[in-house]
Amino acid sequence: MAMDLVGLSDEALVHEELRFERQLVIAAMAASVGKISDTSALKQLRRSIARCRTEERRREIVAGLLKDSLRGRFRASFVVVRAEVSEPGSFLADVANKFE
Repeated sequence: MAMDLVGLSDEALVHEELRFERQLVIAAMAASVGKISDTSALKQLRRSIARCRTEERRREIVAGLLKDSLRGRFRASFVVVRAEVSEPGSFLADVANKFE
């Protein structure tokens, strides 16, 4: 998954990471109950999170900020989108939406 993280603003970068983390939680729950067909999606999501974190840290070092300061600054402005699970009202959608 090629992403252009360098072109994102700090806020958009943190929100992208948080979106990937949410997708990872949903995918992990789906995998645990056997509802996911592509288990490589978990690996791809973990790598996407790592890429976001790496770019965040690079920006913090350049700006002379403490570790996770960007994440702390923009986490509160992240708006959670309801879980996109194939069946609205399904168990996994309900559980995922409890984490909002």
